[in-house]
Amino acid sequence: MAKLAIFFGIALIIVGVIGYVGSNFASITAMIPAFFGIVIAGFGLLAQSKESMKMHAMHGAVLIALLCFIGTSVRWIPALMTFLSTGAVKNNAAFISQTVTALLSLAFIGLSVKSFIDARRNRTA
Repeated sequence: MAKLAIFFGIALIIVGVIGYVGSNFASITAMIPAFFGIVIAGFGLLAQSKESMKMHAMHGAVLIALLCFIGTSVRWIPALMTFLSTGAVKNNAAFISQTVTALLSLAFIGLSVKSFIDARRNRTA
């Protein structure tokens, strides 16, 4: 799971950087996915380097991913509803960045929860 956290963290960093560059450096808020990605990757690195911190670091990474998903969804879901009903959105680059960020966060949360459940089952067996 630590490697997965690092992978998703790097993916979010890439989304943030591409969004920032794609917006012609207009707004630092385009880097928000990168900020979340740095923290998630950091938790992944901590989990990899300290076995005693693995469980806490991975739970921290999932918490940050959950906050990322919730924060992104506040603006993304209304934009998605507009897109689905009209076929257009106000800011295409922001919409794409929010979509990718939300989907990456949700995928990481889902994979992490499955891993936590599997780990618990293995401990009790």
